[in-house]
Amino acid sequence: MALFVAATIVVCVQSQLITETPYNAVVSKDEIGNFNTIAGPILAAPDHSVKPFFIKIKKGTYQEYIRVDKKKTNIVLIGDGMDITIITGNRSFIDENKTYDTATVARVPLDTQYNTITAQHKEDEDSTSGIVLQNCTIKVAQDLSSVATYFGRPWGKFSRTVIMESYIDKLVDPRGWIEWIESANKSIAPRRPYYLEFKNRGPDVVTKGRVTWASVTTRGVHGLNKNRSKPKNQTKPIK
Repeated sequence: MALFVAATIVVCVQSQLITETPYNAVVSKDEIGNFNTIAGPILAAPDHSVKPFFIKIKKGTYQEYIRVDKKKTNIVLIGDGMDITIITGNRSFIDENKTYDTATVARVPLDTQYNTITAQHKEDEDSTSGIVLQNCTIKVAQDLSSVATYFGRPWGKFSRTVIMESYIDKLVDPRGWIEWIESANKSIAPRRPYYLEFKNRGPDVVTKGRVTWASVTTRGVHGLNKNRSKPKNQTKPIK
């Protein structure tokens, strides 16, 4: 799950445009355009463009899985309407596809973006919700090997995640966890996540350099059973 710091792909419909757009490419199912797939003009678009590259997608249903490489900047997809131009697919986790590969339109992270394995949402301190990854194998996909990866970020004031007794390949940033970036127009509330690593194995179990507001223990995991709503360990505020 990456943090998008700059929009480089835009999807809109014709009614959103005030003036007629000079399209750089037209996609059509009935061969009146210069492409019959959406992936075609994206691949043909210039690399690292500082100007928008407008792609008009005529009415029809396009069964495609579109990947926009990070060098393909300022791509703008313009359809004829929500129920007129449709991009669809049928991949799912049930069919042994990775969740990352099920999106019909996906973007490879930019150099300034990162990937997170979890983002647990918990606003109520007394809530019993949380994420536990136990006896898992955590490895990086080949196309994300150069992207900074973290165990998680606190989506909510009392986010709770435990990673235990799992194999962790060499992919996680030494800090382990990363702060949640607040919206500019949103008041900043203190976050006290409960993040814990317990008896993991693999190249990335060296915990030196972890953030101070997460914990590492070999003594056992307490306080996440059904009889307690809050962890026994004191949660630590992000500083």
